[in-house]
Amino acid sequence: MKLRYNSHNRSSPLEIWISSEDDFPGPLGMTSIGFFVDNDAVKCAAVNFFKGYEGRRIMTKTRNVMEQIQARLPRFQRQHIIELYDTGNALRFNEEILIMELSIETFHDRLYKRIDSYKNDQEMQNIIRQLTQPIMELHQVAIHMKITPSNYMYVSANDEQILKIKNFESAKIIDSGDKNESYLFEIDAVDSFTSFNSEYMGPENYAQTKEISTKFDIWSLGMIIIEIHIDQLRFAEGKNSLNEANRRVYLREIGYLYQGFERNPTLDSIGLNKNEEIFNNSAWIKQYQKAISIVLQLWRNFPKTAHLVTNLLHNLRELRLTARGILDYLDGLCFPEEIKQIKNAKELRIFKTMEIGEFKRQLTKKMRANRLNLWRTENREMMSKYSQMRSTLKEIIKSQQQTINWTDKQSAGICEKQ
Repeated sequence: MKLRYNSHNRSSPLEIWISSEDDFPGPLGMTSIGFFVDNDAVKCAAVNFFKGYEGRRIMTKTRNVMEQIQARLPRFQRQHIIELYDTGNALRFNEEILIMELSIETFHDRLYKRIDSYKNDQEMQNIIRQLTQPIMELHQVAIHMKITPSNYMYVSANDEQILKIKNFESAKIIDSGDKNESYLFEIDAVDSFTSFNSEYMGPENYAQTKEISTKFDIWSLGMIIIEIHIDQLRFAEGKNSLNEANRRVYLREIGYLYQGFERNPTLDSIGLNKNEEIFNNSAWIKQYQKAISIVLQLWRNFPKTAHLVTNLLHNLRELRLTARGILDYLDGLCFPEEIKQIKNAKELRIFKTMEIGEFKRQLTKKMRANRLNLWRTENREMMSKYSQMRSTLKEIIKSQQQTINWTDKQSAGICEKQ
């Protein structure tokens, strides 16, 4: 069917062909598949309809950000950012519309369909590279602020599928030449956090200063890598994917380990006081044993990826690598500064500022205390889990020490973090 609309940027009114029977419902309106004519070229397009005050607000913010991105970056520098073709007002129901590049599916959908395999470091690094490329392009001019698996889309181009980033209603344009600069949140940006996924948010976002930088997105990328790892573990064990609620619990708990504190789930907002430090509580290993086991398996099965994730989830944002630094690390051109001079595997950081050696010491202490009460069924079960943790930890230390001894880190540079 034909859809007539008044364009915000072109001579109006215009027409676009859409297939109304292929409409897909969304929280703020519908999305139709259409055909858009641009400079005499016919392009497949997604036509997003926005209704109500909130829908129009999101459409306006998205349009403003995307137009600035496309004005400031030539096409060859934004090949992994979803393209905006046009915006306007549809005459049929007085709806605001965004006409955008058509995508096939989200990375979230493909991940949980389990189409692709991530069984080793090389396969994991391939997808990390694809997830990082759009961020590197975007960070030339903006911070996305909402990096999640659902905001990556596969787009068909030249007989291949390219992963691109979308949804810019929460993005913040960088006006300075310093891409690592911190920015104070404006009031509308703070309000937008009500729709953010807290499991992808780093520790700086809960500080009273409310300052962010491009490293906001880098933490989110680290959590996506953890999410991939969790589902691959379950797949290897013959288990179904976690439902959304349980997946969020797992991701939050793992995030707490790297942040070093647990957020109050009833006060999940910017600038609110955090709970006391996790590691001050003697029961933290028992409380977080599932999350700890996931991290240990990452170190055992994906050692190079584990080094990267530990950096991306650094509690100090200025020490996280840039997107360019991530790609250089994956290409073997550099090492994160904190691990370049390490000679003993026990000095490697595992959670926040905690080193592997210190974690091993605390785990051993916990096991000794647990032996005093083995008459309790719960303690016997925990002893088995602690023993498995210690066994895995010994494997990790041995493997990492061999890598340290054989790797010539001096010939590689320090990965970019500024």
